[in-house]
Amino acid sequence: MLTTQQLYEANIKRALSEIYTHMTDNLLGFLDDNGTALDLNNCSDDELDNIKAVQALEQEWILDSDQREQLSILSFKRRM
Repeated sequence: MLTTQQLYEANIKRALSEIYTHMTDNLLGFLDDNGTALDLNNCSDDELDNIKAVQALEQEWILDSDQREQLSILSFKRRM
């Protein structure tokens, strides 16, 4: 029989997997898969809204800002 902790962990893993799939397939579906850094100057308003939604989700799940920056699925072009 599964313990409460095991059930909780299984639900968290499932939820994270579903959220990741939603972010990559739905919110960031406009990106190609080659890892190109985002240029915010070339994004539509809808794309910018989706990027902000991904950032909000990452902020909820990865509390430490340094870790979040390292682990983010978003990559931005640096301004010169």
